[in-house]
Amino acid sequence: MDELPVSAWIAETIEPGTDELSRLLADARRRLRDRGVATESVPWRALLDGSLPALVDQGRIDEARRALDVFLAPHLNGPDPAP
Repeated sequence: MDELPVSAWIAETIEPGTDELSRLLADARRRLRDRGVATESVPWRALLDGSLPALVDQGRIDEARRALDVFLAPHLNGPDPAP
């Protein structure tokens, strides 16, 4: 089964008029691009299947930002250096 693009997932899953999730994801993509990380390399589906959408739907935006930061950290910081 083919995975939906992020935009299609949002359109099918999130209530109409909810744009906070889109803003959070756009900011995350910008942060990745600013660090030279290809946004296609990030497992967005795992993020969207997790708690982030529910946090946004419940208005818990600060928690959603923290969850997004935790999710992005390995991609923004790169692999741990060898010991």
